[in-house]
Order: sequence, then structure tokens, then C-alpha cells
Amino acid sequence: MENLNQPIDLTDIDKYYQDQFTLIQNSNGSYKGKWNWWAFFFTWIWCFTKGCWLFGIITLLTFSITLYKLQVTPGVHLNFGFGTNIIWCLLLGWRGTWIFTMSKCLKTIALLLEIILRTEFTEDTEKITNDCIP
Repeated sequence: MENLNQPIDLTDIDKYYQDQFTLIQNSNGSYKGKWNWWAFFFTWIWCFTKGCWLFGIITLLTFSITLYKLQVTPGVHLNFGFGTNIIWCLLLGWRGTWIFTMSKCLKTIALLLEIILRTEFTEDTEKITNDCIP
């Protein structure tokens, strides 16, 4: 049976993210993390390396789709790629750490649901839920 006493394994992530995770968790949702320069500059690459797959895929698809130029009249094109890129860069820079933290929690909750479906609800299971959900 899985170890329920350590719900979220933080040993595989950097000390910076461990500290940020603790701050976010202890703030009951009011603290969303610091500005993240790595997420700002490397958007979808950062998402994939941190396991935030959904955000990485959405960001990459958005970048790819908006690179297309729309011809309004001959010689006049609309290009939405730059604006979309800036929006994603700002969003991930602003909330990248929080998104990474929530993705770690969601993986834990998915594991928790798998355990619940196989066993009955216990005090340890309740503790995991309370630790992860602000």
C-alpha cells in the first residue's frame, strides 16, 4: 500500500519551489507565489519541464495557431502572435509558481482518488486532502 503520511513528494524539486510550495500551502490560497522569470522567458518549455502539461500544450498550440498571418487586403496582414506571446509570458511569469504548485497537488489528488477507489476513506486520506487543498 502507498505511504499516505507524505502526500506530496517535494524531494524531486528545487529548494526554491519547495519553499514557495510551503508558503502557498500555509497561506490558505492568499499567496500565489513570486514572479517567475524562467516561466516568463521560456513559457511552454518551462511548463513541460515542470510537468504542467496542460498549460504547456495550450501555450504551444496558441503560439502555433497565432503565428498564422491573416491577409485583410493585398499587402495588409494581421498577425496576432506577438500579443498572444506577451499575454502567455506575463501570465506564466505572474502565476507560474502557483500553477506548478497546483499541478503537484492535482497529481497527488489523482493518486488519492485511485487509493480511495481501492480502499475506504481513512484519517490519513483526509489529511492528504486537507494538506493539498487550501
